[in-house]
Parts: sequence; structure tokens; C-alpha cells
Amino acid sequence: MTQSQKLVSLCIAFAFGIIFPFNGSVFLILGLAILISFISTDKRFLGALLITIWFGSFWYASHLEYDYTLKDESFSGVIIANPKPGQFVLRVDHERVLLTTEPRAHYKCGDVVMVDDMPKRPEPFDGFDYPNYLAKDGIRYTVFSNNVSVIDREKLLRCYLYSFKDKAQNYIFRALPEPNSSIVSAMLLGEKRGISDYWRDVLAIAGVSHIVAVSGLHVTVISVIFFIIANNIGISRRRALLFVILAVLFFVLMTGLQSSAIRAGIMGTVASLAIFFGRMNNSLRIIFITAAIMLFFNPLLLAHDIGFQLSFLAVLGIILYSYFFEKIFWFAPAVLKEILAMSFASYVFTFPVLMYHFGSVSLVFPITNILIIPLLYPIMITGIAFVFTSFVSEILAFFLLIPLWLMTQYLVLVVSYFSSFDWSSISFNIFWTFVIVGFFLFWDFKPKEVGFK
Repeated sequence: MTQSQKLVSLCIAFAFGIIFPFNGSVFLILGLAILISFISTDKRFLGALLITIWFGSFWYASHLEYDYTLKDESFSGVIIANPKPGQFVLRVDHERVLLTTEPRAHYKCGDVVMVDDMPKRPEPFDGFDYPNYLAKDGIRYTVFSNNVSVIDREKLLRCYLYSFKDKAQNYIFRALPEPNSSIVSAMLLGEKRGISDYWRDVLAIAGVSHIVAVSGLHVTVISVIFFIIANNIGISRRRALLFVILAVLFFVLMTGLQSSAIRAGIMGTVASLAIFFGRMNNSLRIIFITAAIMLFFNPLLLAHDIGFQLSFLAVLGIILYSYFFEKIFWFAPAVLKEILAMSFASYVFTFPVLMYHFGSVSLVFPITNILIIPLLYPIMITGIAFVFTSFVSEILAFFLLIPLWLMTQYLVLVVSYFSSFDWSSISFNIFWTFVIVGFFLFWDFKPKEVGFK
């Protein structure tokens, strides 16, 4: 076993300890015993793996416990995020508190507010681990209060980004009808609040929910597309890499530095670096190491953050299995073939997570993805150009609005039509989910070298 293989194995062992937390003292004792008793390097490495599994469990457990320090009946904090109408994330000293108040409350990012109620620890409900779901974003307390008043204001970088995001969203919603505007806003700004429950279901049935999700899939595919374009127009590798990293950074900033977008940006940037620098084995090593580093800083991501799960699996699918779908789409032009291959490979790998959390899968996704994916990036490019032009002149932006409306209207019609059939989606139990994924994993699997062609 090479040194790089050992490093990846340790990363996997660490994740294993996190996702299957248990009293790992047995692993620690057995691992130490093997390290002390055996001189053989391979056997001693087995001991290191067992100790790493124990450390993963210990590290996860250590992040589930925290001191209850906010006990005052009133407190002040600065608003740093507004995840839903009537919900605000407050920074209070070194803690974060989720404030729920009136849905029509118009507090803004940067407002320092006084809350005349005591924050409490969140409680699980209906089998949902709500405390750790919030804790993955650093939120340890919740408070329900209508006794809120603004007492001051702070200037924060993220607030300027939110202001830009809000103005951009207003331009989009004023220019496009529903659901076109909500879909474009989600694609460009990571803002899914405007998408109605009906259209969330329609997108899921059609198998295209990923087009409005801020995940590593979104960022990685964008990155690879820019690589392909740069390669075709003759831009040097170094400049293309810098251009892609700046594009990913710009996307994360446009979303207002959302936690999910930051994690997606990290995973997408690392995937771009991996693909840029070399072969599949190198790419896999970089992805696993990056995931382990992210889990070291926040072990709650693996079990409680669907976005992290989807990001990692999507990137893994693109690296491992895009070659398989390139064979299937051999008839398509080069750029379209790679786009389709990456989308289908990522969909297969994210399929178990989607099934586990949502319980159904689209049967029409091959058709809808073939019809829609080629237009996603023209929509994004046109949408970004429309937003920035709107800041300068709404009259000039009108000329970009026409093609943007035509492309999004086509998307809406395709999704509406193919989600209308009774057989458009079907429910599977988790056993058959893994059977189907296993088929793709082991049928004609051959490692593919990924990199700049």
C-alpha cells in the first residue's frame, strides 16, 4: 500500500467513525495494542486505522456537547443572516442564535437588536434532530420573540453582499414571471425561498432539482465547463485555473456567503484543482483529504448536512464515472457530451442520498436532463449579464431579458410536461436504491484519467 493510499484510508476511517458514532474505546485499546505489539508496517497501520476510527467517533461526540452560557432574560445581538421570512440569525458574543419573530418583520443584516426573551436550547421534534441540524451552521440556541427592537447598526462585509443580492433578486422578480424568476434566482443567487412548494415537487418529479441546489455539483460543473471553454479558445492552463477559481469565488459572494455555498465552493474549487492537476488517483486523494479536513473543523456536516453529502458524492461521481456516460452520449458534440456525462454521473452517485431523504426518484430524469442541461449555462451566463446590466441601465437589460425569458420558459414547459404523468416518479426502498447504484458502480467500471484534454 502506497503512502497516498494509506492517507486516503485514514481519511475514510475518520469519516467512518463520524458516521457510525459509538463508544470507540475498544477500537482505541485494540489499535494501541496492535501498534505496540507488531513490528510489521502493514499490521501497525491497521492499528492506526482503528485509532482513527475511535478519534472520528470521539470528535463527533465532542461537538454534540456544549456549555449553556446564554441564560439572560434579554440579550442583544447583530443580525448576520435572514434564512426565512421572520427568521434571523444573530451573532451574540461568540454564539449564534436563531431568532423567530413576525413573518413581516423587516430587520436588516447589520441591525443590532435587543430581544426581551431568553434563548433556549433547540429540541428534536418528530424524529428530526433539529439541534444538530442547526449546530452544523454554528447555531446553538433558538428564541421565539415579538419583543424585538433595533438599538444600533454595524457595518459588515456580508451585509453589503446581502444588499447586492437583494437588489439583484428584485431585478429578476420584476422582469420575469413566476416560476421563471424563482428558478433563475435560485440558480444565480442560491435563493430558493421564492420557489413554491408546488414547483419544488414538480422539479423533483422531473429529476432536475439539482439545477436550483447550491451544491458541489453546481460549482464543479460550472468549473469544468469553464475549463472546457478555455481549452477550446486556447487560454493557457494557468490562466484558465485562475479564471475558474475567481468564478467560483464570485458565485459564493453572490449568494451572500451562505454556509452551503461556501462548502460547495470549497468542494468545487478542490475538484477543479484535482481535475486540473492530473489523474484520477490524484483527484480522488485530493477530494478525500479535503472532505476529511472539512469534517475535522465541523464533524456534524457528514450526518446533518445534505448539501455536504450531495457535494461530495457529486464530485466523486464526476471523477469516477463520467467516462461511462461519455460512451453513452458518444453521438453528442464534445462540450455537450461532457456536460451530460458529468450530470448523469453525479446524479447516479447522489441517488442514494436523494432516495434516503425524499423517498422517490424520477423516471423521466434522463429525458429532462438531456433536454435541459445544455441550456443551463447559457441561462446562467445570460442571467448574470442581465443582473449586472440592470444595475447600469434597465433599458439595456431588456435586450438580455428576451433570450433569458425564452430559455427559462422552455425549461418550465419541459419540466411541466414530463412531470405531469402518473409514472414520472416512483418510490424505492433503500435496499433497491443500493442495488441500482451498485449496478452502475461495478458494470464495466474502468478508471478514467481526468484532466485537461
